[in-house]
Amino acid sequence: MIKTLKKILARSVIYLVILLSLPYLYFVWQAKQGVDAFIVTFPLGGSLEYEWLLIDLDGNISLYDVALYQQSNQPLFEAQSIEINYSSIFELIGIQERILYREFPARISVNIKQASSSQVKELAALLGVNYKPELFTYLYPQECHHLVEKDLPLINFDLKVLFDNQQTADISKVRFGFNSIELAELEGSFKINNFTQIGVEGGFISDLSIKAKKLAWIQQNTQKCLADYKLSQSEFRALLKPQIDKLAKNNQYLLSDLAATALADFLYVPQTMGAEFQVEEGKKFGQIAFLPIHQYQQQTGLKIKLNLVELGTIFQKYALATAVTSSADALEQSSAAPLSKEINIRVSRASLLAHLGAKLKLKLLNNTEMVGYLEKVDEQNVQIRQLKYKGESVLPFALADIKSIVMLRAD
Repeated sequence: MIKTLKKILARSVIYLVILLSLPYLYFVWQAKQGVDAFIVTFPLGGSLEYEWLLIDLDGNISLYDVALYQQSNQPLFEAQSIEINYSSIFELIGIQERILYREFPARISVNIKQASSSQVKELAALLGVNYKPELFTYLYPQECHHLVEKDLPLINFDLKVLFDNQQTADISKVRFGFNSIELAELEGSFKINNFTQIGVEGGFISDLSIKAKKLAWIQQNTQKCLADYKLSQSEFRALLKPQIDKLAKNNQYLLSDLAATALADFLYVPQTMGAEFQVEEGKKFGQIAFLPIHQYQQQTGLKIKLNLVELGTIFQKYALATAVTSSADALEQSSAAPLSKEINIRVSRASLLAHLGAKLKLKLLNNTEMVGYLEKVDEQNVQIRQLKYKGESVLPFALADIKSIVMLRAD
C-alpha cells in the first residue's frame, strides 16, 4: 500500500512539474519567435546566430554563445551573452506580431556581455562609421608613421543600450555605454525619429551626444611616438600642426588655428573627447555625408571638445587649391542666401571644386539630364553619386560632354 502511494505521489509530482513548466515553455517559445522576427524585420546586413535562449520571470531574454556573421565564415563579433530586458514577462505574449507591426514597449534594454571582434573596421562600417586607416597617419608627425598602428585593434568589449520609446510620437530616446580595454570607453545618447521606420525608410537620428575617455588605442600610439623621439609638447605641436593644415588644404579647406592647435595638444596627451550635433528635422542621417564639409558645423550644430577644450569654428574659411574666378566666388557667396532653388555653375574644374558634395543637375550635349551629388572632379571628368532604389552608385562624366551644370538647393 505504501509503495503504491509513493508511486502515485511521484507521478503526481512529475505531472505537476510538467504542468508548471508549460507556461514557462510557452514564454520561451514566444521569446524565440520575437527574437527571430526582430532579426528578419531589422536586417543587420548579416545573420545573428545563438546556441540557446532563456527567459526569467521578469521577462528578461538571454541569448548565449552569440555570433554575428556577414558574408564570410568569420564572425563580425562573438559574445558570451546578449540580454534583452523587458519590463514584464507578459510583454512577451504576442511579441512576434508586435515586432512585425513595429509596436514596442515603453522601455527595452540590450546588454552585450564579454564580446570580442577581430573585424573592427567592418563592424564599424555596419554601424555607419567608415574608418580610413590612411587618414590616421596625418594625426601624428611624419617621423612616427612607422611606429603607430593605423589598423583598429582586435577588441574585447561590453555594450549596453537603453531604449525609451514614445510610441505615439514615434521617437526612441537611446542611451548607450561601450567599454573596451583595447580601444576606449564611450557613453552617449541620441534620438531615433520615425523609430518604427528604421530599417525601411524615413527613420533619422538627431540630438547626438557622445563622450569618450580612457582612450587606450590613441594613448598607446602617442607613447610609441614619444618614447622614440622624446618630443616636448611644443615640439610635437610644431611638427604636427603644419601636417594637419596640409591635409585640410589638400581637400580645399583651412582649419582654424585653435582647431589645429587643440588637436595637436589632444594627441600629445589624449584624455577625453566629446561631440554633439543636431541633424535638421526631416533629414536622414545618411544625407549628412553629401553636405560640403564646410557646411557641416553650421547645418548640424556640430560641437567638438578635445580634453575639455571646445574647438569653436573648425573651418576658418573655405580655401581653394586652385584659383577660382570671381564668378565662382560670387556663386559661393550667393549660396548663403536663399534666393533661388537653382544656381548655374561654369563647366570647369575650378568652379566645381568649390561645390564638392553639392547636389547638381547636369545637362549633357545629347540633352540627357542627370541629378546627383558631386563626389570628385579632375581636369577631364566629374564623378556624380546617385541614390536610387535604396542604393547608390558613382557615375563618371567627361567635362567635354556636359552642356550646363546647375546646383540645386536642399529642400
